[in-house]
Amino acid sequence: MKEIKLTIPEGCKTVTVKVDGEQVITEFEPKGGKWEPKDGDVVYAKWSGNRSSYKWIFIYKETNADPYSYCDTYAYLGIECDGKPISELHFYEHCSSQELLRPATEAEKQRLFDALAKEGKRWNAEKKCIEDLTRWRAKEEETYYYIGVDAEVEDDSESGCKGDDACYSVGNYFKTREAAEKVAEQIREIFKNSKAE
Repeated sequence: MKEIKLTIPEGCKTVTVKVDGEQVITEFEPKGGKWEPKDGDVVYAKWSGNRSSYKWIFIYKETNADPYSYCDTYAYLGIECDGKPISELHFYEHCSSQELLRPATEAEKQRLFDALAKEGKRWNAEKKCIEDLTRWRAKEEETYYYIGVDAEVEDDSESGCKGDDACYSVGNYFKTREAAEKVAEQIREIFKNSKAE
Protein backbone atom coordinates (compact mmCIF):
# COMPACT_ATOMS: atom_id res chain seq x y z
CA MET A 1 0.00 0.00 0.00
CA LYS A 2 1.34 3.44 -0.95
CA GLU A 3 1.22 6.19 1.63
CA ILE A 4 0.41 9.65 0.31
CA LYS A 5 1.07 12.76 2.39
CA LEU A 6 -1.00 15.81 1.47
CA THR A 7 -0.06 19.34 2.45
CA ILE A 8 -3.13 21.55 2.69
CA PRO A 9 -2.40 25.20 1.88
CA GLU A 10 -3.03 27.65 4.70
CA GLY A 11 -6.61 28.89 4.61
CA CYS A 12 -7.84 25.94 2.53
CA LYS A 13 -9.64 22.68 3.07
CA THR A 14 -9.40 19.59 0.88
CA VAL A 15 -12.44 18.97 -1.27
CA THR A 16 -11.50 15.97 -3.39
CA VAL A 17 -8.70 13.49 -3.81
CA LYS A 18 -8.75 11.35 -6.94
CA VAL A 19 -6.36 8.58 -7.95
CA ASP A 20 -5.87 8.13 -11.68
CA GLY A 21 -3.39 5.29 -12.18
CA GLU A 22 -0.13 6.51 -10.63
CA GLN A 23 -1.33 10.14 -10.48
CA VAL A 24 -2.98 11.60 -7.37
CA ILE A 25 -5.16 14.62 -8.15
CA THR A 26 -6.07 16.97 -5.30
CA GLU A 27 -8.36 19.95 -5.40
CA PHE A 28 -8.58 22.52 -2.62
CA GLU A 29 -11.29 24.92 -1.55
CA PRO A 30 -10.83 27.98 0.68
CA LYS A 31 -12.14 27.85 4.25
CA GLY A 32 -14.97 30.19 5.11
CA GLY A 33 -15.90 31.34 1.62
CA LYS A 34 -14.13 32.81 -1.36
CA TRP A 35 -10.40 33.40 -1.06
CA GLU A 36 -9.12 36.70 -2.43
CA PRO A 37 -5.45 36.66 -3.50
CA LYS A 38 -3.34 39.71 -2.74
CA ASP A 39 -0.65 41.36 -4.84
CA GLY A 40 2.49 39.24 -4.45
CA ASP A 41 0.81 36.03 -3.24
CA VAL A 42 2.15 32.77 -4.69
CA VAL A 43 -0.88 30.98 -6.11
CA TYR A 44 -1.89 27.84 -7.96
CA ALA A 45 -4.39 28.04 -10.81
CA LYS A 46 -6.23 25.35 -12.72
CA TRP A 47 -8.30 26.00 -15.82
CA SER A 48 -10.17 23.65 -18.15
CA GLY A 49 -11.97 24.55 -21.34
CA ASN A 50 -11.83 24.37 -25.12
CA ARG A 51 -10.79 20.70 -24.90
CA SER A 52 -7.63 21.59 -22.98
CA SER A 53 -6.50 21.92 -19.39
CA TYR A 54 -3.87 24.14 -17.79
CA LYS A 55 -2.23 24.29 -14.38
CA TRP A 56 0.06 27.07 -13.17
CA ILE A 57 2.08 28.15 -10.16
CA PHE A 58 2.71 31.88 -10.24
CA ILE A 59 3.06 35.14 -8.34
CA TYR A 60 -0.26 36.95 -8.43
CA LYS A 61 -0.41 40.60 -9.47
CA GLU A 62 -4.02 41.61 -10.22
CA THR A 63 -7.27 40.55 -11.84
CA ASN A 64 -9.31 42.48 -14.35
CA ALA A 65 -12.77 42.08 -12.80
CA ASP A 66 -14.69 44.09 -15.43
CA PRO A 67 -17.81 41.97 -16.11
CA TYR A 68 -17.97 43.31 -19.70
CA SER A 69 -14.50 42.08 -20.66
CA TYR A 70 -12.44 38.95 -20.32
CA CYS A 71 -11.39 38.25 -16.75
CA ASP A 72 -7.63 38.25 -17.05
CA THR A 73 -5.29 37.39 -14.21
CA TYR A 74 -1.87 38.95 -14.49
CA ALA A 75 1.31 37.61 -12.94
CA TYR A 76 4.78 38.89 -12.19
CA LEU A 77 6.23 35.53 -13.13
CA GLY A 78 5.34 31.87 -12.87
CA ILE A 79 5.85 28.36 -14.12
CA GLU A 80 3.51 25.92 -15.75
CA CYS A 81 3.36 22.59 -13.98
CA ASP A 82 5.71 21.09 -16.56
CA GLY A 83 8.32 23.69 -15.56
CA LYS A 84 8.14 25.99 -18.59
CA PRO A 85 8.73 29.66 -17.72
CA ILE A 86 5.97 32.18 -18.29
CA SER A 87 5.74 35.90 -17.71
CA GLU A 88 2.03 36.66 -17.96
CA LEU A 89 -1.12 34.57 -17.60
CA HIS A 90 -4.52 35.09 -19.15
CA PHE A 91 -7.66 33.10 -18.51
CA TYR A 92 -9.71 33.68 -21.65
CA GLU A 93 -13.12 32.83 -20.29
CA HIS A 94 -16.06 34.89 -19.10
CA CYS A 95 -15.72 33.91 -15.47
CA SER A 96 -14.41 35.12 -12.16
CA SER A 97 -10.73 34.25 -12.37
CA GLN A 98 -10.57 34.31 -8.57
CA GLU A 99 -12.51 31.03 -8.51
CA LEU A 100 -9.64 29.33 -10.36
CA LEU A 101 -7.04 30.33 -7.80
CA ARG A 102 -5.93 28.97 -4.45
CA PRO A 103 -2.87 29.58 -2.29
CA ALA A 104 0.13 27.53 -3.43
CA THR A 105 1.34 24.82 -1.08
CA GLU A 106 4.84 25.14 0.38
CA ALA A 107 6.04 22.47 -2.09
CA GLU A 108 4.52 24.39 -5.03
CA LYS A 109 6.10 27.64 -3.85
CA GLN A 110 9.45 25.88 -3.61
CA ARG A 111 9.10 24.60 -7.20
CA LEU A 112 8.56 28.17 -8.38
CA PHE A 113 11.48 29.54 -6.33
CA ASP A 114 13.73 26.69 -7.52
CA ALA A 115 12.81 27.48 -11.14
CA LEU A 116 13.67 31.14 -10.53
CA ALA A 117 17.00 30.23 -8.90
CA LYS A 118 17.86 28.00 -11.85
CA GLU A 119 17.57 31.11 -14.03
CA GLY A 120 19.69 33.14 -11.57
CA LYS A 121 16.65 35.03 -10.25
CA ARG A 122 14.73 35.40 -7.02
CA TRP A 123 11.43 36.93 -5.91
CA ASN A 124 11.73 39.95 -3.60
CA ALA A 125 8.39 39.86 -1.74
CA GLU A 126 9.02 43.21 -0.05
CA LYS A 127 9.70 45.16 -3.26
CA LYS A 128 7.39 42.89 -5.34
CA CYS A 129 9.89 42.37 -8.13
CA ILE A 130 12.11 39.72 -9.70
CA GLU A 131 15.79 40.28 -8.91
CA ASP A 132 19.05 38.77 -10.11
CA LEU A 133 20.71 36.42 -7.65
CA THR A 134 24.19 37.52 -6.76
CA ARG A 135 26.38 34.46 -6.22
CA TRP A 136 28.95 34.58 -3.48
CA ARG A 137 32.59 34.33 -4.45
CA ALA A 138 35.48 34.28 -2.00
CA LYS A 139 37.88 37.18 -1.86
CA GLU A 140 41.53 36.50 -2.67
CA GLU A 141 43.09 34.06 -0.16
CA GLU A 142 39.65 33.43 1.39
CA THR A 143 38.59 29.79 1.79
CA TYR A 144 35.85 28.20 -0.29
CA TYR A 145 34.62 24.59 -0.41
CA TYR A 146 34.08 22.26 -3.35
CA ILE A 147 33.26 18.62 -4.02
CA GLY A 148 36.23 16.54 -5.15
CA VAL A 149 36.34 13.60 -7.54
CA ASP A 150 35.67 11.16 -4.68
CA ALA A 151 32.43 13.07 -3.81
CA GLU A 152 34.02 14.31 -0.59
CA VAL A 153 34.14 17.97 0.45
CA GLU A 154 37.49 19.73 0.09
CA ASP A 155 38.58 23.31 0.65
CA ASP A 156 40.86 25.71 -1.21
CA SER A 157 41.88 29.35 -1.10
CA GLU A 158 40.63 31.65 -3.84
CA SER A 159 43.49 32.80 -6.08
CA GLY A 160 41.66 33.55 -9.32
CA CYS A 161 43.28 30.58 -11.07
CA LYS A 162 41.61 28.43 -13.75
CA GLY A 163 40.70 25.78 -11.15
CA ASP A 164 38.87 28.34 -9.01
CA ASP A 165 37.09 29.72 -12.08
CA ALA A 166 36.09 26.22 -13.23
CA CYS A 167 34.60 25.32 -9.82
CA TYR A 168 32.73 28.64 -9.68
CA SER A 169 31.35 28.44 -13.23
CA VAL A 170 29.80 24.98 -12.75
CA GLY A 171 28.41 25.79 -9.29
CA ASN A 172 30.84 23.53 -7.40
CA TYR A 173 31.80 26.43 -5.15
CA PHE A 174 30.41 26.86 -1.62
CA LYS A 175 30.77 29.36 1.18
CA THR A 176 30.44 26.77 3.96
CA ARG A 177 31.44 23.13 4.43
CA GLU A 178 27.82 22.38 5.44
CA ALA A 179 26.42 23.70 2.14
CA ALA A 180 28.96 21.65 0.16
CA GLU A 181 28.29 18.54 2.25
CA LYS A 182 24.55 18.76 1.55
CA VAL A 183 25.19 18.63 -2.22
CA ALA A 184 27.91 16.00 -1.83
CA GLU A 185 25.43 13.75 0.00
CA GLN A 186 22.97 14.12 -2.90
CA ILE A 187 25.72 13.18 -5.37
CA ARG A 188 26.73 10.13 -3.31
CA GLU A 189 23.07 9.06 -3.21
CA ILE A 190 22.82 9.35 -7.02
CA PHE A 191 25.95 7.21 -7.45
CA LYS A 192 24.69 4.67 -4.91
CA ASN A 193 21.42 4.23 -6.84
CA SER A 194 23.01 4.38 -10.30
CA LYS A 195 22.35 1.47 -12.64
CA ALA A 196 25.36 2.34 -14.81
CA GLU A 197 27.62 -0.59 -15.75
